[in-house]
Amino acid sequence: MPAHSLLSFIFFAVFLYFPALSVASIWPLPSSMSLSGPPLLISPVFTFKTSSNSGVLKRGITRYLEIILRQTNTKDHFESRANDKALSELFLSVSTDDETLQPVTCYSYTLTVSNGQASIKAKTPYGALYGMETFSQLIVDGCLVNNTVNINDKPKYNHRGLMLDTGRRYFPLELLYNIIDGMSYVKLNVFHLHILDWCRFSVESKLYPELQSNTSEFYTQEQIKSLVSYAADRGIRVIPEVESASHVLGLKGLDNKTKGLRFCNISGFLQLYNDPEGMTVPTMKNILKEMMSLFPDQYFHLGLDEVKTSSLCTTENTKSLEQELMEFLVQNGRIPVAWQEALTSTSAAINGTVLQAWTGTVLKYLIDKGFKVVNSMGNHFYLTGSLDISALWTDIASGLSPQESSQLLGGEMAVWTDNYCFVSQCFLYNREKPIAWWMYGPEQDSQFTESVSGIIWPKAIVGAGSFWNYRPDIKPNSPEFLTILNAQHKRMIQRGVLSCPLGCKCDELTRCGEKYPQP
Repeated sequence: MPAHSLLSFIFFAVFLYFPALSVASIWPLPSSMSLSGPPLLISPVFTFKTSSNSGVLKRGITRYLEIILRQTNTKDHFESRANDKALSELFLSVSTDDETLQPVTCYSYTLTVSNGQASIKAKTPYGALYGMETFSQLIVDGCLVNNTVNINDKPKYNHRGLMLDTGRRYFPLELLYNIIDGMSYVKLNVFHLHILDWCRFSVESKLYPELQSNTSEFYTQEQIKSLVSYAADRGIRVIPEVESASHVLGLKGLDNKTKGLRFCNISGFLQLYNDPEGMTVPTMKNILKEMMSLFPDQYFHLGLDEVKTSSLCTTENTKSLEQELMEFLVQNGRIPVAWQEALTSTSAAINGTVLQAWTGTVLKYLIDKGFKVVNSMGNHFYLTGSLDISALWTDIASGLSPQESSQLLGGEMAVWTDNYCFVSQCFLYNREKPIAWWMYGPEQDSQFTESVSGIIWPKAIVGAGSFWNYRPDIKPNSPEFLTILNAQHKRMIQRGVLSCPLGCKCDELTRCGEKYPQP
């Protein structure tokens, strides 16, 4: 919709708690919103003011000023409307300068514009960041879409995540930063890094340098520290996942008498077990302890999916391995997280473990067993090329009672790189080759970046909306929904987020109907 049509449409419109989708194109949809009155010009010298001493907030102000002042267009545009009143400042206030990021961090905010004055109030600096994001989305063609705004907003769920599988295909570091930027624009707050799988242990270990002996593609400890800090500045927690039973081929470098890991081979998988010599558990504890020093979040993910029990890996010694590592995390002040199999396959999950559900109807079962759960159902949130974007607009608490829903922490999308995993690096000679293995070797980083970014965005925009404020009355194929989705998608591209182009479909092998060239 052209900007002049948009502005004329909303000139006298009032939207109260979204009886219909607002053409203001705010995403995710706020909890409560009222807009009225004509557009309000944004001054070319607009600024934010605050009495807060929060570094997170001050750095956020710098970022959003740059975004907003780009949106106010040129000096000529402003001078052509010199007689119009202009908004020159917005005051930000927070209840606390505490910048600690936790699973229960408050992200709520209120945004008010009235009588030529604007303010954002929040309990934490992170809520204020979200308020600035919403404010920036209200600016079209150098104007606030309405001169009277009242928004009271908070997420329905505390956990709103995106997982990347760096344990198979390495993600270039600059791509991780770009994805974090995109997450911040749609109010996602959990960045889950699956750092160990078939192909690699993707984070440098100084304790066990053998873990990187077969690859040059890994993240140094300093790079991880910088990445965690960058994400935290945007209200995003980084959670590591160190597979600790199955999917541990990336630990093969420690399969020797002196280093202590003991593996059993089940159907082509290398799997850990609690060996009688007592070597595996201490070694894994050392690895977890080193990773805890790099990832300060309360949550630490142990994986534990697709565990098989046979041969040396009995149900008993697999369960005891998993439980010892969970208890070790608790002793070190962490909350263990695991995939659903930690309960459904081995019954190893200890009290307080957060379980991540990905198949079937297991969500209700996990909750009924007393566990807090994250919804990552593959048919809705596995961002493969075949997943239709409409599948991500869904009620993640569907089928749960209000009491059961209180145990649902939120949702998380997943980007698995099975289809990108380079065969010679992953030792997959006895496994079916990924569909795109021949295209995405180490020398194809730029092509991989383009391909995987097109799978993430714009699909993850929709998933983020479901985690924040799903609305059953809004249909994902309706013109109104598509208008607001396209506006957000375009906004993110303009801000530099790598994405599938507007109006296109992208998957592992194609972009806008064109196949990626073979190397």
